[in-house]
Amino acid sequence: MSARPLHTRRLKLAAAATAGAVLLFAAGLIAITLDARSTSLPAVSGPVLEDWSARAPQAARIEITAADSQFQLARTPAGWIMPSRGNFPVSPERIAALDAALSDLRFERAMTRDPEKFDRLGLGDPLAGGAGVRVTVLDADETILADLIAGAAQVDGDGVYVRPASSARAFAASGDLPPLADPGVWLGLNFWDFEPSAVARAHRAGAGRGLLPPARRDRPAQL
Repeated sequence: MSARPLHTRRLKLAAAATAGAVLLFAAGLIAITLDARSTSLPAVSGPVLEDWSARAPQAARIEITAADSQFQLARTPAGWIMPSRGNFPVSPERIAALDAALSDLRFERAMTRDPEKFDRLGLGDPLAGGAGVRVTVLDADETILADLIAGAAQVDGDGVYVRPASSARAFAASGDLPPLADPGVWLGLNFWDFEPSAVARAHRAGAGRGLLPPARRDRPAQL
């Protein structure tokens, strides 16, 4: 056997070993990259509710769920009412404020996936006694237009913590949300803690003043 074929075989074996090592290195690098991506917080941006301005006019019912309260707002030809309070009218300013807030919410950064840490952000499940407030907006066909849990805790500066009901991750978002969990705030009557049907007589002081102030909006409300 000549020395040249032996030398050639050795070169081929060395090249094959080198190629194998390169492939193993590449596979390891890919595995590390994928693992890092799976455990790191993804970049987020954009509106919390896509195309909200287009969906908002379809809203027919709003469900509010908190640890100590649960009620609905219903849309009628005359405006929004609260069925559980004797169909009392809901303040148009409150509806306009919610509409503007949902439109303005923007993702800032992703937060924890750990359900046990949601309460630190005020995003605990209200049905389990958590501090979060769930807001669900549906159309006349019961299709969900928006469904998210708003956090009681505030982000440093301008912003809130939110958790879309379909997501297992919490997020910090820019924007603000009006008070949600107090039924009296929605009615514009913070002192109101009984059924309107129980009122036998009311006295009006001051000519031309109604129980509800006239609607004033800085922007057209869609809800």
